[in-house]
Amino acid sequence: MFEVKLPKQPIDRYQLDWYQLSLSESWCYIKEKHAIYYVNTPYEEIGKSRGGVPLVDDWMIYEDGHAVGRWTGWATPSENPYKCWENCFDTKREATEEAITRLSKIIKHQQGQVASLKRLVKQVQWSREELLNSINLYEIEQESFTHKGGK
Repeated sequence: MFEVKLPKQPIDRYQLDWYQLSLSESWCYIKEKHAIYYVNTPYEEIGKSRGGVPLVDDWMIYEDGHAVGRWTGWATPSENPYKCWENCFDTKREATEEAITRLSKIIKHQQGQVASLKRLVKQVQWSREELLNSINLYEIEQESFTHKGGK
């Protein structure tokens, strides 16, 4: 698991690197994330475009190489109340191992659901066969009744 460890005093261009799992029941994606702290830096030194507000006591957040947001304040990553460190890891290997573990559990659960559905299909098939047999018996009885003088 990823644990934020910051020096006591702010350091310009200090960088945090981590990997975050993004999961659903059908896919898993490992995001490479970075946060770079800026004491007082003009935006032109950071962004590719001109303009933008200088970063003063700000972290610029990057996901897979793209800027996705900011945090204000040196200590924010270690005090972050948004639980953004869930599913986060120090290395890609750790993230990959956790992804494999979680996906294996999802696959096992899905296999159980498939087995349940297969049992249900068999029950429906038996019910269908029983219904067809009953219809055939009814038709045979009706034919027999008709031949014996019934209506």
